[in-house]
Amino acid sequence: MKRLLFLGILMLATPVSAATLSPDDTDLGRITAAKAADGLVIAVDADDKMPLATHVVARFQNNQPLMRGRDGLWAVWDGDPAHLDDVGVIPAEGKFSFAIFDRLPAGLFFPVSFTVIVQGATGLTSGTLVVDGP
Repeated sequence: MKRLLFLGILMLATPVSAATLSPDDTDLGRITAAKAADGLVIAVDADDKMPLATHVVARFQNNQPLMRGRDGLWAVWDGDPAHLDDVGVIPAEGKFSFAIFDRLPAGLFFPVSFTVIVQGATGLTSGTLVVDGP
């Protein structure tokens, strides 16, 4: 599977927090690219859950979704939840913290939506954050 070098390990980043993910996709709001320039972490309540798997999907204007792998690289995703890569996020201090990127990648077409997904025993829950242009 072809991988795209897109993001790395998180150093300093803008945290974005929301209450809880839901099966119907929680709206995590919108931020500007300028706010995310030094990195982006999406933190959501873990609700004392231990996930079976965690996932991150990015959608761009061309609607070609990419999935993030545990190694921080991005690959084209076919839209089938069974084919999502596990990013290996585990809860810490009651939160799931998804490192999206450590520095805003150059050349992105905005808006970009980032969906974080937790696979639990009862199914998938998710939330989506939109990053608007500068």
